[in-house]
Amino acid sequence: MGETHNIDVRLFRFDPNSDASPRYTRHAVAYDEHTSVLDLLEAINDTAEPFAFQRECRMYRCGSCAVKVNGKPVLACQKRIKELEQGRELVIEPSTCFPLIKDLLVDFSADLFQRAMLRPFPEAAGAGLQTPGLKESDGNVLRQYTACARCAVCVEACAARRPQGEHAPNPMHLLELARLAQDPRDRASRTLEALSEGLDLCDACRECNRACPLGISVYELSVGRLRALLPAQV
Repeated sequence: MGETHNIDVRLFRFDPNSDASPRYTRHAVAYDEHTSVLDLLEAINDTAEPFAFQRECRMYRCGSCAVKVNGKPVLACQKRIKELEQGRELVIEPSTCFPLIKDLLVDFSADLFQRAMLRPFPEAAGAGLQTPGLKESDGNVLRQYTACARCAVCVEACAARRPQGEHAPNPMHLLELARLAQDPRDRASRTLEALSEGLDLCDACRECNRACPLGISVYELSVGRLRALLPAQV
């Protein structure tokens, strides 16, 4: 174990079923060079009043533990405390791009429903038409999309730049549509679907790239690819 430090944490607490408004509880927590935001949350939960938060795999794959730290979205199991801005307290809050259930726990179900509406699988050709198989080059292109953990950190980063209530593109959905648009087995008009998902609203700020905890070039793989395909399919 490395050298231990202490940090003050302000933790968002709110139960919509019983609380009139949100509150913040204060905690002094020890950490070392290996401590992640998720480790910090678990330490607080073990020693103070329990609170609601979500985590599963701890391996950067399930995407369930995303939160905001000092206003910036992070994947809690991936982000180390030493990587965050030091010299002041950490304010830990829930993501705002999904409905709040309680404390740091948000409801992913609406997004899962919206994803299902995109039909995230190659749509077969019509009756009597043959669907081409995948070439090795096709597989190499599509493999670039498998790293996404669907943590929605990119969605939060994009929405944060928009005035409250203004529609923002959903980078996760645009990634899905870009993958399908490049799959030779798919016969749907994915670029046209992308327009309804906010493709034309993206201003190429690339905040999604900077926010992605897995280092994915979200803009290039989603908006960049879709816009390149759009003229040929409109």
